Amino acid sequence: MLWARVGFSDTTGRMAPPSSLLVEVPETTIEMMRGLSGRPVLPNGYGMLFDMGAEKYQPFHMIGVAFPLDFIFVDAHQRVSSILACQPPGRREVGGVGRWIVEAPCRWAESHDLRPGLRMSLA
Repeated sequence: MLWARVGFSDTTGRMAPPSSLLVEVPETTIEMMRGLSGRPVLPNGYGMLFDMGAEKYQPFHMIGVAFPLDFIFVDAHQRVSSILACQPPGRREVGGVGRWIVEAPCRWAESHDLRPGLRMSLA
């Protein structure tokens, strides 16, 4: 598993209120399928980033995940396309259109004023 930091900024490059998240980046299919399942908690400020390789509808599941998550869908131009806030544990399908998907703690997107159109950056 790799680690990276994602940040979100507006078109002027101004960061949304501290909006960086330390994310795990799965490297294998097994790591991608496992995602955050089997963990008791997800600390604030941490998440997971999936690079799906192409912008299209991306279905995810939350079976085995013990906490609610925000799903942030990011298009091929690294712009936030949609946000599904506080998806409950155990959902069979959570989906949206994107190339990258960021899973963050519940209400993280709202508390950092994330919205469609913001640009995602990776470090």
